[in-house]
Amino acid sequence: MEIVNLPWFRIETVMKHTGLTTMALARKIRHPRAEQLYMIKRGEADISEELAAAIHRHLPQISKSWLLTGHGRMFLPEPPSMPL
Repeated sequence: MEIVNLPWFRIETVMKHTGLTTMALARKIRHPRAEQLYMIKRGEADISEELAAAIHRHLPQISKSWLLTGHGRMFLPEPPSMPL
């Protein structure tokens, strides 16, 4: 199994990119507790659709599809800026 396909690797990569700890990421995405993230770290859970949506909602540059599958690019392309 490729490392990128491990759910915790994807969460950890997001945390490294943002500089957030597990608890800080949970707070940022407005999860009441970090337990779901710790369950993923221990290999007891996968990244749920709801968790991926919450991360993408608060960190829109992160691909929801990448969070769920590990395939494709982690970062979404930035939308073109509108001329002022």
